[in-house]
Amino acid sequence: SMKDSIFKRDPKKVDVSTTKRKEHDQTFNEYIRNLSKQKPNNSGGWGVKTQELACRVGIEYEMFRKILNQTKPNQPRDCIIAICAALFLSTSETNKALFYYDDLPKLDDSTGCRDFFIIETLEANFDKETDLMEGVNDINKKLSNYQFSELRLSNRIKTKEPQIIPIKSRYDTDYKV
Repeated sequence: SMKDSIFKRDPKKVDVSTTKRKEHDQTFNEYIRNLSKQKPNNSGGWGVKTQELACRVGIEYEMFRKILNQTKPNQPRDCIIAICAALFLSTSETNKALFYYDDLPKLDDSTGCRDFFIIETLEANFDKETDLMEGVNDINKKLSNYQFSELRLSNRIKTKEPQIIPIKSRYDTDYKV
């Protein structure tokens, strides 16, 4: 890819200070597609097609395809979480998706932070086979209950939180949204 060509390093110069980044053994698209195949769909069968997944997440199909194959890169971390929520993935599967998408930070399980409530919902919904359209909605309801902003599906949506990346100090008692 172009990104790689810009940053070609001299193989003889090994930078000891940088720890080797975990390699991606598959693309984000492949990862989501593989998991989609193992999930119940709205027609009562198995295998969630891209069209249905787009609908569940609430993103227009053409745009959704570009997000999956990363021709529209740099989507918000929340968008990736929403895709996972719509498929009722586990926390660890969601963390993997964040990694495959763009080495994004995994979900922060610090008590009371925004990600904590996302994790609670993912865990409660893991492998759900009913209310298949509700995955994203369930997280949004939970986040609203705790005065956090809902999942941001696009960079055009601004958040209430100063920073969406989990901050360990979030459970300071004086932390205000």
